[in-house]
Amino acid sequence: MTETEFEGSELSRLIVGIGVNVNQRKEDFDKTLIATSLLIEAGKPVDRKKLFGFILSKVEKPQKL
Repeated sequence: MTETEFEGSELSRLIVGIGVNVNQRKEDFDKTLIATSLLIEAGKPVDRKKLFGFILSKVEKPQKL
């Protein structure tokens, strides 16, 4: 998901969001969707708090462009 705001022709705000299917099972998804989750891929449940902390640490870490 992205959301933008402009002031005139200048970009003033950019919001970027992600979605992660964490502990859903195959039967939790509509049969018409092509989707997976970390549970399905890893074969074991994932601690959501630890995952969130990991993602946040990567987002907050300064990156050289």
